[in-house]
Amino acid sequence: MNRKYSFKISLFLGVLILSSLALVHAYDELSLEVPNLEKIIDLDNDARGSFGKMGVYRVNSGLDQSRLEHEFKDSLGKNGFLYRQDKEIRLEGSRRLRFDRDNLVIDINLFDLEGHGTEVVIDEYLASELPLDLKDMHSLVEKQSLGTRDVEIPKYTHYAKSKVRPSKALSPIDIPPPPDSKPITEDILSSCGSGCAGIGPGEIYHSKNTSKQVESFYDKFFQRNGFELRDDMNFRLLVYRRLRFERSDMAVEIYLISRADNSCEVKIVKYADRNETTEAEANPFALAILPREDNVDGSDFNDIPRPQGSVRWSGAAKNGNLSYLVPMTVSEARKFYLEEMATSGWKLIFEMDAKKTSDEYTKNYSGDVLVPSLFVGSRIDLSEIVKNSYLLDYDSDSSGAKIMIYQNYVSPGSGSIVDIFYAKKERRR
Repeated sequence: MNRKYSFKISLFLGVLILSSLALVHAYDELSLEVPNLEKIIDLDNDARGSFGKMGVYRVNSGLDQSRLEHEFKDSLGKNGFLYRQDKEIRLEGSRRLRFDRDNLVIDINLFDLEGHGTEVVIDEYLASELPLDLKDMHSLVEKQSLGTRDVEIPKYTHYAKSKVRPSKALSPIDIPPPPDSKPITEDILSSCGSGCAGIGPGEIYHSKNTSKQVESFYDKFFQRNGFELRDDMNFRLLVYRRLRFERSDMAVEIYLISRADNSCEVKIVKYADRNETTEAEANPFALAILPREDNVDGSDFNDIPRPQGSVRWSGAAKNGNLSYLVPMTVSEARKFYLEEMATSGWKLIFEMDAKKTSDEYTKNYSGDVLVPSLFVGSRIDLSEIVKNSYLLDYDSDSSGAKIMIYQNYVSPGSGSIVDIFYAKKERRR
């Protein structure tokens, strides 16, 4: 296989896998944690909102905003939710209300329909998975525009190399609070990283110092205690900044959120292993719930076999493409199609083993890498998914089909994903 063709095929596989990322939001339905919701918004029996897990509930109500605000505060307050007045947003014709209970956040967004009631948009999510609040972003946008220096994302490049094995634990370390600060209400935000049970929970503070001053304070503190600042793991989005410090036996992340008065919120997250990150950062799809039943708008190809126990994830036969979640390893799924497609009268005209192709490319071109590492989160390397994949190209008297098989990256260990592209042959006149 020549160099240009190898690159084109691998690019196709990579784009195919990347394009399927948009499907991870196929959530199961979930009841919102809002008591008496239908009564509060005076929901008509014929009107129903729609929502998904960690998603958005949207519906229109005949009540005005002030009445709705009062009802939500009363109902959620009686059920253990804290109203975050410091996070409210009030604009002409709209308002945003935030309620917290432990790690759960409920955002109530109200939009005036100009005499026809109020549009109610309710967003439910975990605070630990979305630490940058809408109010924080809104405050900064009022002051300045977004520039290139306002955005910085982790590179994760060091994860492609061998992991540093934790050494024997060094001297215990107590992380001091930021200067001129006081603790924020306890239990609003989960602040203990994976495996931190032995080193104590994290903390959240409000400091009167600026983010820059707090950053300088912790940079000096961690340097004195043998930590390294991981520049490639830092994160910045507008007023939100994350710094990561690593030592051979642990890691610490400092989250800084600038406030409009130049003070800042400080969240400290500790990990007992320097290679650990939050679950959401390790796998951005950790909260995604894959469908357990076939998509209702789709249909299967009549002449292509389907593995037992598979779920039609997306697509329809009439559109010439389908995707399945298959409870088999990549190798098992490959074997299934090689055997069953032949039994169904299909002829295999080409097969690509991506790993074999990649290895041959590196050997033939002086160590060049055909599929470079591309991380989605700190643990999912798309290059490894591409390398552990197969492309099967089939032909029959009436049709052609390409079958792509690769690891289920959304839920590692639960099988594989199969994409099928199908085309009917034009009849000769």
